[in-house]
Amino acid sequence: MEDRRAHWEERYREGPPEELPWFHPGLDHDISRALEELGIKEGRVLDLGCGPGTQAVELARMGLSVTATDIAEGALRCARKRAEEAGVEVEFVRDDILDSRLKGPYDLIVDRGCFHTLPREGFERYVETAHRLLRPGGWLFLKCFSHKERREEGPPNRLSPEEIRSLFGGSFRIHAMRESFFASREGTPPLAIFAILKKG
Repeated sequence: MEDRRAHWEERYREGPPEELPWFHPGLDHDISRALEELGIKEGRVLDLGCGPGTQAVELARMGLSVTATDIAEGALRCARKRAEEAGVEVEFVRDDILDSRLKGPYDLIVDRGCFHTLPREGFERYVETAHRLLRPGGWLFLKCFSHKERREEGPPNRLSPEEIRSLFGGSFRIHAMRESFFASREGTPPLAIFAILKKG
């Protein structure tokens, strides 16, 4: 865990968060669409790997009760500043999803780019923890790099729909899964998979 934490602390020392490749100023289009499709307008939300806090802030603007976590204190400093400037309340907690101290339950977990950065040996722990933190019938929005994405830079794991079904199918019902992309400020957007999973 210490090596992973040090890696992400270093990334947030490299420059302004707005220059990080995963920075996206608004609510991710897939998350927005899923919230609308499911009619989610209230409840407790956990934003996993919140980074600079853009998703947490936008979710709080919608009136949701948001807890946002990251392994790096540098990320949380950026996120707290963003929330303060936006005038919204978000509970920020330094936490590692592979050794989580969170209690829950949450109505929704949002993961825009955390899962695909984890070591593969931690995937099973992630699934167990996400399942524990959600209330019965709660939702997990999972967005990760697609196995079709061939660029060298980016997260180490690229997942296929089949892998996601295999990893999550025992604990979650696959409500929807679609090919997508991560919005990019320049160049070709990275290919993604977006999955809507429901706790049984």
